[in-house]
Amino acid sequence: MTTAPSPTWQRVHLRSAGVRDLLDDLDARIAAGEPAHAVRIDRVPEGYDDLDDLLVQVYGTWIRRLQARLEQAWELDVPLTDVGPEHAAAAAWATTARELPGARALLDAYADRPALRRLRASEENWMALTTGIDGATLIDIARAGVARTPAATPAPDAVPARLSLRERLGRELRALRIA
Repeated sequence: MTTAPSPTWQRVHLRSAGVRDLLDDLDARIAAGEPAHAVRIDRVPEGYDDLDDLLVQVYGTWIRRLQARLEQAWELDVPLTDVGPEHAAAAAWATTARELPGARALLDAYADRPALRRLRASEENWMALTTGIDGATLIDIARAGVARTPAATPAPDAVPARLSLRERLGRELRALRIA
């Protein structure tokens, strides 16, 4: 006997599919040449109360990926050898921005919204606590690296599978010219 999913789970799945479809569309638009700084959306996917509700969800996708990238670097002791935590954090941020171009573009496009300002401040505080230097400065360093070298670093799926995370992060650091 099977039971139908609860309305709560239906909403979770609806919201997840909506944000996934939106980010796929934004990624495709950016890949097709639409400037990331010009990204806007026409409608909020079904299941979201309003634009702020959607942006908070997109931010959750962004920050979970960023945290995972940075935690992987710490676990592999990558930043503690020659480069320092600020460089590894900037590389993790830049890598995440390349992996999630639609999410990053959407968050940047609506950065002046109160909900995102609070989340950005939280991200900066987390980066500062993680690395010991100002989070806003780290993000600015990473943004400059992404702007300077958007095509210099291959997309994650273009990096040969035989490269270790240490080697891939080393490529990111070299691409950012901070290694």
